[in-house]
Amino acid sequence: MKKALILIALNFIVLTTMAQRISIESIETRLLTNQGVEFVGKVIEEKNDLNLFPTWNNKGILFYNDKEYQISNLNYNISENKVSCQLKNGEYFLFRSADIPSFSINNKLFKKNGRSYFEVLLEEKDTYFYKRYDVRYKDGVKHRMGGGTVNPSRFVISYSYLIKSGDITKTLESNKKSILEFFESQQTVLKKFVKDNKLSYKKENDLVKIIRYMLKKANQLV
Repeated sequence: MKKALILIALNFIVLTTMAQRISIESIETRLLTNQGVEFVGKVIEEKNDLNLFPTWNNKGILFYNDKEYQISNLNYNISENKVSCQLKNGEYFLFRSADIPSFSINNKLFKKNGRSYFEVLLEEKDTYFYKRYDVRYKDGVKHRMGGGTVNPSRFVISYSYLIKSGDITKTLESNKKSILEFFESQQTVLKKFVKDNKLSYKKENDLVKIIRYMLKKANQLV
């Protein structure tokens, strides 16, 4: 049963016999809900982290201790590779990844595989089609005539596709060459399916259809 939550951040004051100050970064922060559910993580101030969704008004669900909790202001902090929640005071709470095996934001499902979260595009028995998000540095573009910078250097969101079957994981690019090489032994079947259904190798929704169809034709990754 899904439960709607109101999140409240708690501030901590730590006193010792020596009146020694302990900063909030040196202890684990806890976030409580009005149902008494407690999450472990840390509070951070707004900075230049890259989040997957442009706003915080999202339909979010945390899967925690075999239960589902609806939270409307979730986001995926790609820079930190953590689930994040916007607090009323303008700060942000990063959930400890070890406690959150999976979450959903705006009907996009994310699961933890190893130390990273991946968007699950397809599940077929023990085979998964994942989308992995990363942050990369993009050099700025200078004006050819020496008139300054057209676009400044910045960090941007990048992504890659992976197929995981059992202990085997392979990277897949969203282009015709990569997909044909991946299903090398069944290229004729693949080409016919794409042509008959007027699909594109570059569109993600079409790519999911292609992968779903081809996985049914293959017993394992090639």
